[in-house]
Amino acid sequence: MPTECLYINPGDQNFRDRVDNLATTPGYCVFVDITGSTEMKKEGLRKWIAFIHNCFSNANLFLAPFAPLKGIGDELMYYIEDIDLQGYNALQIYDGLWQTATEQDSELFKDVKIVAARCQNVYPITFIRGNRDYYGVDIDLTARLKEKAVAKQVVIDSHFHGEITKCYAAAGNKEQFKSVRRLHGPEKSKFKGIPDDVTFYRGR
Repeated sequence: MPTECLYINPGDQNFRDRVDNLATTPGYCVFVDITGSTEMKKEGLRKWIAFIHNCFSNANLFLAPFAPLKGIGDELMYYIEDIDLQGYNALQIYDGLWQTATEQDSELFKDVKIVAARCQNVYPITFIRGNRDYYGVDIDLTARLKEKAVAKQVVIDSHFHGEITKCYAAAGNKEQFKSVRRLHGPEKSKFKGIPDDVTFYRGR
């Protein structure tokens, strides 16, 4: 089960202690974004609803058993905590993302672009009672990677890449992971609010 989120309630008499004792929740942050969605809406209500449904369903299929944290318009956000991996690993998560991004059936699915990062500095907090959410600099970094993302690609940070590399090296079925052989990089860039250069890779 995901870590219980701390509801930010300054009226709680134990609020300071709860914040001071809050631990980070390592995991993987993912954004799956449908490209060209504004143009898609011109095709009629039923059609763009069907496209969004199909794309979201495809992401959920390839990322099963992990559920999205929330939908943001035509985008899905996932936060997969380490404690919920239960036998899954970074290689399997990345492969699911790559399969989602490189989907070839244009009759049923619009193109998506995906960004993901391995996170250490993330806290399970929410400002809306009853909602699960996460905040932290690694969430911000993942969102910044969207500046480099294009359709039919997965952009990942170097920490996620490092985890994938370790899992791939240990895998006895490397031939099943074409996605790893399609990774390109590294590239580096500066992003607003992130003090150091960010190294990232592209899967396409």
